[in-house]
Amino acid sequence: MTPYSPALEAFIKNPTATISPETKAEIKVEVDGLIVNRPVVVLKNDKTTLSYHRPGVAREIQAACITAMGIIVDTPAQPTLNPTADDFSDLSKPPRCSKNPSDLLQLYAVCERVGLLRELYLEVITHDTDYFQQSITNNNLLFTPLGLEECACRSNRGNRIFADSRYSFEEHFVAHITATVAKDQCVKVLSLGNGKLLQEWKSIGLLIKEGYREFEWILVDPINSKLAPIAAFKDFFAKLPGIQMHITAYDRLSDVPKCQLHAVTMVDASEEVFNEILAALEYLAPEGKLIQAGGNNFYAVSPSGITVLKQSYTITEICEDMLQIVPEGYTAPIKLVAFEFWIYGLNAIDTLIHQGVKEIHLLLLDHDIEVAHYATLFPTITLTIEKATTDEFEARLSSREHFDFIITVQPEEETKRDLGIEESQKIPSHSLGQSTTAYLRDETSLTIFSWNNASRGF
Repeated sequence: MTPYSPALEAFIKNPTATISPETKAEIKVEVDGLIVNRPVVVLKNDKTTLSYHRPGVAREIQAACITAMGIIVDTPAQPTLNPTADDFSDLSKPPRCSKNPSDLLQLYAVCERVGLLRELYLEVITHDTDYFQQSITNNNLLFTPLGLEECACRSNRGNRIFADSRYSFEEHFVAHITATVAKDQCVKVLSLGNGKLLQEWKSIGLLIKEGYREFEWILVDPINSKLAPIAAFKDFFAKLPGIQMHITAYDRLSDVPKCQLHAVTMVDASEEVFNEILAALEYLAPEGKLIQAGGNNFYAVSPSGITVLKQSYTITEICEDMLQIVPEGYTAPIKLVAFEFWIYGLNAIDTLIHQGVKEIHLLLLDHDIEVAHYATLFPTITLTIEKATTDEFEARLSSREHFDFIITVQPEEETKRDLGIEESQKIPSHSLGQSTTAYLRDETSLTIFSWNNASRGF
């Protein structure tokens, strides 16, 4: 990493902190210097060498500057692209190297013309955020020459400038493929909720970088027949020498013929796509995996069960507290209430399993997913799942039904009122089977309440 001044280091770590106008001016000068002195990229084949300054700056600087909204990361406008081949006479002007859409398009056109498209592709996927633009309307990232976009349906938590979840996904995905598929085999993958294909474009590039040459890629997303830039996606791979790419696209998983795949991927998908997870498992070969990442929540599913690889930041504190309450080796049944399955329910169950719990009853609140077969994701325990509305849950609490843990994300004061929790009811310790702990999660904080069931005021 480039060494930064103490002021810029502090700004990167906390871009929303108040800083003096003088410090801000110093940081601006330093960032401008980093932009002017960006690394020189050299792309070459046996006929042409192309050199230019990389368009963007380090991801952490971009994230800090965008968050602060007071320092704009821009790139110089002067021409900096220097080809050694004299065959650009049809271009109206020398290509410039910046993240301006027209400049990126011209860089792409030059590389395509002189046969450096593969080299540019590998450069872009290696230094992605230096080339991907930030949308001014929704924070999504774009690769403008192909019209590809990296959506972030789950509240933009999957934006790779601000979060590591996509990099964690890519690392695990590539490791899985290289461990299970020989380089001379065709890699067979289904992308569930592919969106506008920028993630798929990068995932394939990472595998090409590893030496794979043949791919069968199935795209499944409700937008595929309307919005996804599939034609440009296919056309790009058709132009890469030595790569065999077979791409099919569907709006619904139910339309995909049954097959045996090495992986199913699902990155930052919408809730609608989550309902397809169990059905997607039927497409996996015995050694296959479904790999999901959204925000900071990251897990893998195989025919033998589910593995949580990284917890969402919204659940980590909750699980750590549960570990203090449930002793290791605890085997009595646990009754759990959760507002949402794929973050709160899933991670809480995984935590309890690691403590030795063998039987869990999950009451899922106000969720539209179909849960009848979700217990099959946890073959090592007895898991019962039922759904209820908040009103039904409150009625069960009023009848003094016992629950060990309640996890909800409703507004704090409203939830405390609905649950009948008062500050005076908080107890210092939890006795499993006799006490209840409620975790009230909002956007910025976690409140924990515990009470003895005998003292419940219903």
